[in-house]
Amino acid sequence: MGTTLQVKFSRLTSLVALLFACTLSVLNAQVPLSDGSAVDIRFTTGSSQSTQSSLIYSVHDLDALTGRNLRMQTSRWTDISEAEHPESGYYLAGERQFVSTGPMNFVESEEVAFFGMSIINESEYNFSELFTAFDILYNKSELAHNYDLRLKFRINQSEWEILNGAGFSTYNLETDSEVWNSFSIQLNINNIFIRPGDELDLIWYFNEIEDLSELVPLVMQRVEVEPKISDQRVPDRGSVIITEIMPPFSIDGTTFEYIELYNPTNSAVSLKGIEIRSSAGSHVIQRDVYLDPYQLLVVSNIDISNLPAVNNNYIYTGSILPEGSGRIELLFNSNVVANATFNNTEPGTSLRLDRVINAYDGYSSMRHFEPSDQIIFGEIYGNPGELSGTVALYSKTIEESGWHLISIPGFFNERLSRNRGVVFYEINGKQIQPDEITPFEPVFFYKQGSEPFTIFAEEDVRLRHSSSDNPVFNYPELNLTSVQSRDAIDINSPMVTLWDSNISGFSLQFVDDIKKDLWTPVFINREAFDVTAAGNNTASRYSLSRYISFTLSEGSSSQKRRLDDTVLGFMEHASGRDPVRYDLPKLNSVLPLSEPEGANSLFISLDDSGFRSNSFAHLPYNPTQNYRIGLGIDLVMQSSNMVIEWDMNDQIPEEWTLLLEDTQTGIITDMREENSFRFRSSGRELDISSNRDLQETEISVLNNLDNNRFYIKIEPFEEIAEQEETLETPGNIELRPNYPNPFNPSTNISFYLPEERPVRLGIYNIVGQQVALLVDDTIQPGEHSVVWNAMNNPSGIYIVQLETGNRTLTRKITLIK
Repeated sequence: MGTTLQVKFSRLTSLVALLFACTLSVLNAQVPLSDGSAVDIRFTTGSSQSTQSSLIYSVHDLDALTGRNLRMQTSRWTDISEAEHPESGYYLAGERQFVSTGPMNFVESEEVAFFGMSIINESEYNFSELFTAFDILYNKSELAHNYDLRLKFRINQSEWEILNGAGFSTYNLETDSEVWNSFSIQLNINNIFIRPGDELDLIWYFNEIEDLSELVPLVMQRVEVEPKISDQRVPDRGSVIITEIMPPFSIDGTTFEYIELYNPTNSAVSLKGIEIRSSAGSHVIQRDVYLDPYQLLVVSNIDISNLPAVNNNYIYTGSILPEGSGRIELLFNSNVVANATFNNTEPGTSLRLDRVINAYDGYSSMRHFEPSDQIIFGEIYGNPGELSGTVALYSKTIEESGWHLISIPGFFNERLSRNRGVVFYEINGKQIQPDEITPFEPVFFYKQGSEPFTIFAEEDVRLRHSSSDNPVFNYPELNLTSVQSRDAIDINSPMVTLWDSNISGFSLQFVDDIKKDLWTPVFINREAFDVTAAGNNTASRYSLSRYISFTLSEGSSSQKRRLDDTVLGFMEHASGRDPVRYDLPKLNSVLPLSEPEGANSLFISLDDSGFRSNSFAHLPYNPTQNYRIGLGIDLVMQSSNMVIEWDMNDQIPEEWTLLLEDTQTGIITDMREENSFRFRSSGRELDISSNRDLQETEISVLNNLDNNRFYIKIEPFEEIAEQEETLETPGNIELRPNYPNPFNPSTNISFYLPEERPVRLGIYNIVGQQVALLVDDTIQPGEHSVVWNAMNNPSGIYIVQLETGNRTLTRKITLIK
C-alpha cells in the first residue's frame, strides 16, 4: 500500500513539475518552435499553460508572448465591457476559459499596434517559411472609423520589413445580425530564414493612425503558426567566390559599401540563409537569392541596380563591412562557404580579385586583391557587376560514366582538374593533350567509374577584345558548325544536334528547348550559320510552325525502349532570298566502349538535302507538288519487334494527304488515321571488341546505306473528280463555276434549274465533312446565286455539292487567305 502511494505521489510530483516547467517555458520563451509541428495559440484570464500542440497565454502574463527584443507597454488588461481607456488594454470574454485580446502597444513600434508576438527557434532545424493563420473578431456596428492594418516582421532586431500583400481593411468587413463576427487571415511568410536560436517578431499595426482615442472593437481570437523545415544544403566551399570588396566610404554623409560574389560552378547556388559576417557586423540573407552559374551578385547597402553592369543586386541596411582592412566570411550554419582578407589604403576605391583561380577553394587572399581603376561615379572607383579586371574561372563537375562531348570555355587547368585517367580526343579521333585544347573547341573524353570528375578552365581574356565573343568551329566534311548554347548567342536554326551521353550518341532538339550551358557544343547546319548568323547574331530565325516528328522504338507497348528520332519540317523562307538549307545530317559516332544499341538510326532521305541521311530535313512551308520522301532505318542489333511513331503538330493542313509505305510488305498506312506502325526487322551485326584502342573515336555522317525501307508520301492537295449523273441530259441542271476562284473570304456560287425542284447546296472539306449548308429548300426554276463567306474557315480545297432529286453535281473551289 505504502509503495503504491509512494509511486502515485512520485507520478503526481513529476506531473506537477512538468506542468510547472511548461508554464515557465511559456512565460519566458516567447512562442517556442521545437520542430516542424504547428503551434496553436489561445488566450485566457486564468493561468498560462501548454500542451504538445497548444500554448494558452494568460492576459495577466501576456509579456510571455513577446521576447527579449519586443516589450509591451500595456501590463493591465480589462474586460472590454468595463474598459474606459484604450491604452490600458482590453479583452473580450469568449467560450469556456478563452478570451480574445484587443490592441497592444510595444516600446519598439513606431506605429500603433493591434497585435504582436515573438517566435523563437528552439529546434535544431532551419526554418525557411512560416505559415500563419490569424482568427480575428470584430463588431462592425461599434466601429467609429475604418482602419487599415498591415503586418511587419524582423529577425534578431534587424530592420522591420513590411510583408507584401499582408493586410486588411475594416471597410471590407461584412456584418449580420450577430454583434460579433469573425474572419481569418492566412499568410505564408517565405522571405525568412530562422536559424536555431533566432527570434522572429511579428506586429500587426494600424496604418496611418497616430493614436487610439477610443475603444476599437477588434480583437485577436486565435493564432496558428506552422514552420517549414528548410531542405537547403550547405553550399560547397568554392561554389561562391568573393571577387570585389568596397569598404565603407562616406558620400555626402551616406555610407556606401559592397561586396561582389561570383559562382564559378555549373550549378546555381542558393544564398538564402547565408550569413555575411565581419568584425563590424553581420547580415543573414533572408529571401530566396540565387547565384546562377558564372554570374555575379553585388551585395550592397545602397541600391546600385541602375549601374549598367549590375544585373543582380541584393540590398541590406546599415553597414557590416570593416573599414580599411579586415576579414569577411560567408557562413551557413557555422560552415565557411567563402572568406576574404583585404587591406585597402585608398578610400573610395574597391579591391578586385586578379584571377578567380587564385580563390578556387573559396578563400580570397589579400595578396591577390588590387585597386580598381574604373570610375563608378564621381571619385568612386570600382567594377561592381563585371569581371573586367578579373580573369574568370569556369568549373564543371561530371558524375556520369561513359563518353562525353564538351566545349571547354577556357584554358584547361591540369593542376586543379585531377583525374589522370581521362584522355581527350578531337572530333576526328585524334588524341589531344589538355594543354593543346583550344577554348570552346568540342572534344571527346571517356569517364570511368562513379567518382566525380571536375574540369577547371580559366577564361581566355583575348576573346573580350575579339570581333566575336562566340568562337565557332566549322566541320566542312560534316557540313556543320559548332557554337555554344549561351544566352549571348541567337542560334539561327530551328533545330540543332547535341551530344547525349546517356546513349553515347547524338540527339535532335528544338532550339527553344536547349538549356543554356557554357560547356555544351551545339551543332547547326553550316550553310545556315554562314548565311544568317556569321558576324550577325541578331539575324532573325525562321520559324518551324509545321513539322512531323518520327520516333523509332523497340519492344512491346509495355516495355518499349526509345532508340532514335528524326523530324521533317516545313519552313517558310523570307521573300526575295534564296532558300537556306537547315538540314542536319544523321551523325554516326564510332566510340569503342559504347553500346551497340546507341547506333540504331532513323533518318530522312531528301533529294534537296546535301546528305543521304538526315536527322532533320525540311520542305517548303506550302509545298506545290507531291513528294515521296525516304524514311530509312539502320539497325546494328538483332531485333524482332520495332515500331515507328509519328506526331503531326496542329499546323499541318487538313487537306494534305499523308501516307507511310512499307516497301517490304507493301502496306500503306494513312498517317492521319494511325500514329504508329509496327514491323519486324533484322539488323546488321556490328563487332565492338572491348579491347579496341580508345583512339578509335570519330564522328561521321551516316551516308552509305541501303535503300529506304519506308517512304512518306505527301500530296498537298487531294484531287477530287467531279461526279455527275449521266441519266439526264447534261445542261438541264447546271452548277456553274464560282467567282472569284481562288477567293478570300467570299465567293459567289451559281446554279441553274429548268424547273421547280428540291435543292440542297452544301460545302464540304477535303475529307468529306460538311462545313456549310447554303440551300435546303424547294427552288423555283431559273438562275440562282448564293454567297459563301468562309471567314472562319482555314485555307484549302473545298467541294461545292448540289443535290436535287437523283442528280448530284460537285465542283472544287479554293480558299486562300
